[in-house]
Amino acid sequence: MAFDATKLTLGEIEKVEDISRLSIDQIGEDGVPKARMLAALVYVVKRREDPTFQFDQAREFTQDEALQLIGGDDEGDAETPADPTASANGDEHGTES
Repeated sequence: MAFDATKLTLGEIEKVEDISRLSIDQIGEDGVPKARMLAALVYVVKRREDPTFQFDQAREFTQDEALQLIGGDDEGDAETPADPTASANGDEHGTES
C-alpha cells in the first residue's frame, strides 16, 4: 500500500501535526526532525487498518519499514509522493497532546 498524503483526513493531518509537533507541510524540509513525523505518519496509516494500533508501536518500526509503509525512498527522507498540503487549508494547530 503506497501512502498518499492527499488521502489523509483533516483529523489525521491534525493528529500527525500534534504528535510530530510540526506542520504537515514541513515533511521533507532540510534540517527538520524526521523520526517523530515518520512515526506519526505510520501511526495514522496503521490506525486505518487496526484502530487499536498505538503510537508506541509505530515508534518500534525501523526507518526502512516506515518508509516502505508510506512509500518513501530508501535514503532516509520522510517525503511523500504527493503534496501533503493539497488536502489541507494550511492552518497549523497549536494544540499539544
